[in-house]
Amino acid sequence: MIARTLKIAAALTLLALPARADEVRTLQTDVASVIAAAHEGAPYRDWDAVRVAMPRIVRWHLAPPDREGESMIRRSGWIEFDGRQAGIAVCGDGATPLAIVLRVDGATWRQVEQDPVIAALRRSIGASLTDHEPTMVGEVERFQLDAASDRPEMLRVENCSREGARAGQQCDTSYILDVRPEGSTARMPHCHAP
Repeated sequence: MIARTLKIAAALTLLALPARADEVRTLQTDVASVIAAAHEGAPYRDWDAVRVAMPRIVRWHLAPPDREGESMIRRSGWIEFDGRQAGIAVCGDGATPLAIVLRVDGATWRQVEQDPVIAALRRSIGASLTDHEPTMVGEVERFQLDAASDRPEMLRVENCSREGARAGQQCDTSYILDVRPEGSTARMPHCHAP
């Protein structure tokens, strides 16, 4: 009984501690946590495994994935925080998911060191997040999330509308995670998040 009381008191003490400044929750840290969870669970044996592996902050659209028999199946959803949303899509063939894409609207970060999603991933995954050569191909940056792997597992892609567009220039950043099984010959699908 005393041990149980001490455990409860210790848990309440930990809850009362203020959060560190670098642990403030934002939409970008939520996106980073989904990427980290997706990376940890990959590769996926089937579509249900992806749904189970995702954190509870991911909300899936109620519509089922694309029709049976399609060459590429896409399941989409979103993450919401403080009135902002990030889109998520999982794409693959009929048997297994092959790619997970998260898209954040708004400002792009011209230098990857300033990207809050990448910074949060570096904090959560640690030293295993490293730039992979070539570091820049146009607006695509490649990252290796696992030191044991010899292939880039995540792409960071910036998309902006043309300058001088009537509605003003709008940008978004997509994070594309390769979740193909090791040794898979399947091509990465062209996948986009809502």
